Amino acid sequence: MSADTNHSFWVPQLAGKTDLIPNRVNNMWIDPHQTGVYVGQCAQYCGTQHVKMLLRVVVESREDFDKWLANEKQAAVQAASAAEGRHVFESTACKLSFSIGAGHCGIRERWTKPNTLGGDVAPPYRAKSAGDAVQGQSVYASYCSSCHGTGGSGGPKAGSVIDKSYLSLISDQGLRTLVITGRPDFNAPDWRNNVAGHPMSDQEITDVVAWLASQRPNGPSSSSSSAATSPGGAE
Repeated sequence: MSADTNHSFWVPQLAGKTDLIPNRVNNMWIDPHQTGVYVGQCAQYCGTQHVKMLLRVVVESREDFDKWLANEKQAAVQAASAAEGRHVFESTACKLSFSIGAGHCGIRERWTKPNTLGGDVAPPYRAKSAGDAVQGQSVYASYCSSCHGTGGSGGPKAGSVIDKSYLSLISDQGLRTLVITGRPDFNAPDWRNNVAGHPMSDQEITDVVAWLASQRPNGPSSSSSSAATSPGGAE
């Protein structure tokens, strides 16, 4: 199954083409008779990165496969250099933005459940217009300040959203995505549940992203009538 576009799984020496269509489950059966590495290619144009969709199928003997599988089940051994890098990651702004996969895992877990929207229509992934940072400050006060504090520097339930390092690392689209989906791993609500009974509109989301973007170092001033950024677009 594909998430968002058509693909075609094709390894010519092993089997014919099998299409992958969004929101539909398809199956295929491969019965190789010789060990080796077989090369394939996505046979359906699927977007600008289509040319990079090369495939490799590794066929091993049952004995070699069982050895590989047993090794994969062993606990990972972390080198001293990796441990030092993890410490740097966890003690600097990196953790604010990436949280070692927890955020993405939580978001996937929430939004892959059946009937998650319950009939609601989610805001568009990308903003339809430029945001107004001044209006965004008012939107923030209405929907976000009860958790993140009056000025965004941290409140009773959540940390700062105007940390300069954090805002330097995350794009406007990243901010918009988090406002829409929330952060289940931090118990942060999605766009519908910041204020009970009052889901955020598409424009309100766009405006609050513009206000957050205006807090970046050397970013546009929040006093301008319209933020000089395009939330969801290229910066």
